[in-house]
Amino acid sequence: MRLIKQYVSSSVLKSTLVVLLAVCSLDIITTIVDQANAVRGDYTFPDVLEYTAYLIPKKLVTSVPIAVLIGVLFGLGQLSSTSELTVMRAAGLSVRKLGWFAMRGALLIIFLGMFIAEYVAAPLELHAEATRDIKRMGAEVSAIQDSDNGFWGLEGDEFFHVNTILPSGKIYGLVRFRFNDSYQLERVEFSEEALYLDGSWLLQETSVLVINEEQMTESEIPESWWQSEMSPRVMQIVAADEANLSIRDLWYYADFLSSQGLDNRVYELTFWQKVLQPLASMSLVFIAISFVFGPLRQVTMGARIFTGVIVGIVFSTVQHILGPISLVYGLSPILAVAMPILGCFIIGGYLLRRAK
Repeated sequence: MRLIKQYVSSSVLKSTLVVLLAVCSLDIITTIVDQANAVRGDYTFPDVLEYTAYLIPKKLVTSVPIAVLIGVLFGLGQLSSTSELTVMRAAGLSVRKLGWFAMRGALLIIFLGMFIAEYVAAPLELHAEATRDIKRMGAEVSAIQDSDNGFWGLEGDEFFHVNTILPSGKIYGLVRFRFNDSYQLERVEFSEEALYLDGSWLLQETSVLVINEEQMTESEIPESWWQSEMSPRVMQIVAADEANLSIRDLWYYADFLSSQGLDNRVYELTFWQKVLQPLASMSLVFIAISFVFGPLRQVTMGARIFTGVIVGIVFSTVQHILGPISLVYGLSPILAVAMPILGCFIIGGYLLRRAK
């Protein structure tokens, strides 16, 4: 029994790793081609390769769901094609036990992917994005903002724009726009650099433009302080796409937005997508197992892989549709994320019962 368990688990694990490597390699090549078209300033092709290297952990993580789905179909499919699964079942092993053996091989990849996403991929991507922005903007990194670069934020009655923020927390190119109660622009401050010290931002080389009904006045301030609740951690979260944030940062920023009276539903939805991602991958593994023991028991390997790709696309599409729907119609984010997962388990359970 122990040898069979290790054999089935290792077969699935090896197949999943091969698929993961193939899918990730295609994604890496696509990123290199895409970034090569965006070379400018000090951002050269070697920098493109360096940028892509930093994104490899993220690409591994995003490839895990489809990799475990196809990997299980491929690994168990090979055992089925050589009649090894038939021999195992004839020896007294149930479909449930064989399915658990296959699930064990995939679980290692699933939870390793979750660990990498939480502690490796997110900080490396932040570093890669900041380094790329600085090199692409070159000497203009501290210049007046370009809306195509950087990020916007809101605090109180001020809108602000930041060209880029380093992982160390240093800001380049900070512009703050202050409005009065009538929503009229009354003050613009541009700072070349900002450093977070003792709970406040130390601004360097700030140009101040004051606007009133009669005139505009401009002044220069070598150093000044900005009292703000926007800590470097919050700034880095705002700078990143919510899909690339860790679970901890999503929870932290959703709570921060709630405390500011702002809409946090997008971050709450992404939080639940991240938390339930291992369960989503397990549901895909479960449905792959049910396919091998059920309707795909005697088809070719190409048909199994094609089916896996189609199932992965349908699952991802349903997830992407239900997410925005939950935001528009006020549905529970956890319910929108859980529905496709529950659907996979129901379909997989039905197919396994038929296989028995």
